[in-house]
Amino acid sequence: MASNSSRHRLKSVRTGWQWQLLTFSFFVGMIMLVLSGCLRRGCSVPSGGLGPQEYSRTLFVFRKQLDEDHCGLYLLTIQSDDTTIALLRESEEYSADVSVSPDGGMIYLYPYTASFPREHYVFDVTERVLRPLTDRQGRLLAGVADWSPNGDELLPVIDLGWVVAEGTYEGMYAVNVHTGQSRLIRKVDVGEIVFMPRYSPDGSRIVFHVYEQPEQHSDEWTLTPSLSLRVTCADGTNEVQIAPPSLFNPTLGPPFLSFARNPALPAWSPRGGEILFHAWFEDEEQGGIYIVNADGSDLRKLVDTGDASLEPFGINLVYMGWVPDGQRFAYSLDGKVWTQNVDGTDRIDVSAELGDTSRRYRLKGWTHDGRLVIEERAWSGKPSTLYIVDLESGELKELLSLEKMCLGSSDLVWAP
Repeated sequence: MASNSSRHRLKSVRTGWQWQLLTFSFFVGMIMLVLSGCLRRGCSVPSGGLGPQEYSRTLFVFRKQLDEDHCGLYLLTIQSDDTTIALLRESEEYSADVSVSPDGGMIYLYPYTASFPREHYVFDVTERVLRPLTDRQGRLLAGVADWSPNGDELLPVIDLGWVVAEGTYEGMYAVNVHTGQSRLIRKVDVGEIVFMPRYSPDGSRIVFHVYEQPEQHSDEWTLTPSLSLRVTCADGTNEVQIAPPSLFNPTLGPPFLSFARNPALPAWSPRGGEILFHAWFEDEEQGGIYIVNADGSDLRKLVDTGDASLEPFGINLVYMGWVPDGQRFAYSLDGKVWTQNVDGTDRIDVSAELGDTSRRYRLKGWTHDGRLVIEERAWSGKPSTLYIVDLESGELKELLSLEKMCLGSSDLVWAP
């Protein structure tokens, strides 16, 4: 039998060893907790809550000629089988860009004029009142813009200051539609242009392109890996490049001139975890539609698109849009519209399903209830036509004639 002193020494040793193990475990746990917190730490959701999460209608805003001197601002509402068109406003501006707030209550309107700075406005759909959106910092903002999900801010496609006065372009801004105040999200380095920003569905992140102008290039057809896709928190922190640089021909001029007419590039999934975009990487034989997680992981090619992105303004030939449940997407290329699952399966040629492969279509988007909205691109002076397509029944229903459209963009959104 061990003596009392032996048992005491054994207990002391055991207690010391246990204490060291406990201390070691505590510090390891704290380190893991900190690392876990860093890994889990995301971007904060802006105040004011998320945008609409349940949708009951689809809104399409467009501008069409009323007579030789006036254009009308129209709102087309798609709600189940009911479709209505309302004239919201008459104006003398022939050219303008428009975009609709997430709740459908406001429309951002940017008329083209010959002078700078150009005025930009917010139109109240309910009150039918147009008010100037005066940026008190004097920014010169391009027309195409993306609304924040809570409807408080606009992300212009680009600050046009660098076009008008060299050295005034500082970076990517968001403009508060209530106060007119702008905030700097991302400064640019020398030779950079930031453009085509898009809010994530919860408003916490922004995806955008960065164009790095080559130091010198010839006037001949050349390709440089000068476009990169980035994601940042809405406050400008935690920027991540999520894809390799994409090829672009600098002789075409700044690429936002091509991208500006294509509001589907890049495209967040409805839940905000994935992004669709178009690119042509150096190690690829042709361009394509890619999907990547918002953190840059799991980059994969879904569709080959040939050299569509490298023709002058050719990026406009590739349009993409998610179905509301996030399981499928649609795209149009060279006059045809396709849909497929995000895993690459079940690819459907919508143009062939409609029975006439000679007709040329372009994707406009999806309705809130999962129907396609497509535009028939007419030729020989005939007007284009907007259709809604029920993929299950194959029914093609005409929405409106796009004859005598005024210059500028249109916008299609889901609304509560």
